[in-house]
Amino acid sequence: MIKSLFEGLNAGEINGLRDILSLTQQTYPAKTIIPFSDLKSNTIGIINSGLVELISVDQEGREVILSYYIEGSSFGPYSGDLFEMISDDMPSESSYFLVRKNTDITYLNYEELLTDRPKYQETCKKIIQNLIRIRFLDSRARILILSRRSIRERFMTYLEILWSDSRRSEQRLLQNDPFRENEELSNAKREASVVLPFSYTDLAGFLIADRSALMREIKNMKEEGLISEDGQRLRLHWKES
Repeated sequence: MIKSLFEGLNAGEINGLRDILSLTQQTYPAKTIIPFSDLKSNTIGIINSGLVELISVDQEGREVILSYYIEGSSFGPYSGDLFEMISDDMPSESSYFLVRKNTDITYLNYEELLTDRPKYQETCKKIIQNLIRIRFLDSRARILILSRRSIRERFMTYLEILWSDSRRSEQRLLQNDPFRENEELSNAKREASVVLPFSYTDLAGFLIADRSALMREIKNMKEEGLISEDGQRLRLHWKES
């Protein structure tokens, strides 16, 4: 899901933020656990590369992936995810961030966005608006997925969201690059495909589904010609027909 904190900002505006924001950078190896206690209430983390998952453990010890963060995503109490809800309603030791792939994160202080320096106010306003947009998109996507009753419906809804996000990102690239051929965009429209950001095991956790049941459903969908695997990509044939 597209969650860029800097959506709509140009390179000059982003570089200018360094004058007012205290940015710190941290690299985490895969399988690192980031406890809630390591993050201050005013902290926003921005994923430069890698994959981080927000995991909650229920009373029976089962792990549920509530959200995930890939390159461009942001997380923290103000960043549009489920962090704040969990912090308020659940003991912090029952939820944590898990680094799935080697990850580089930049941290910033949310309160520093509330600057009184006129030169930066418009830029900071855009970032705060993005935080609101991210919160809405995250909540809407999660509700759409979990409102579906069957595993197939949840899986297909998730693929639809991934595809929709990838199309928006692709169209922005084509619009901003005058040297790309128009034929490239038409070809992209004909072939609908997505790349899953994590493994099927993690996907089952995200969809709150049994992994074996999910794999059976994926097998059935392949046999019915709804999807096919092309390397790391899943082609969505029902979108192409």
